[in-house]
Amino acid sequence: MKSRWVDKDKFLEYKNNLEELLKTFNGDDYKEMYLEGKKRGILKSLKDRDFTNIITRLNLKLPLTNINLEKIEDFYEDLMKDIYSQESLEAEEREEKKDQNKAKIELDQNIADILF
Repeated sequence: MKSRWVDKDKFLEYKNNLEELLKTFNGDDYKEMYLEGKKRGILKSLKDRDFTNIITRLNLKLPLTNINLEKIEDFYEDLMKDIYSQESLEAEEREEKKDQNKAKIELDQNIADILF
């Protein structure tokens, strides 16, 4: 999942004007967003239709309109927030596990010092 649409720095740079960022994406980016939104349960039936319209327009080599992009702007923002909140949780879990392992090693060392 290393497509342009997942770039956190770009997302933050265009946070107040996501429509401009959405204009830079290609058909594959929209397809991946669609699939990721489905997988995460973020894509609602109304947005599903909007994505179908976008992908159809791109397949027919028709330009996207501002209205097309406005309809999925909130979905994209929700998807990005979900992706990066999940990454934050995973990072916190890794840090917590690292701290637990460190405490266990110290405990094992203390027990070894007492026994030997």
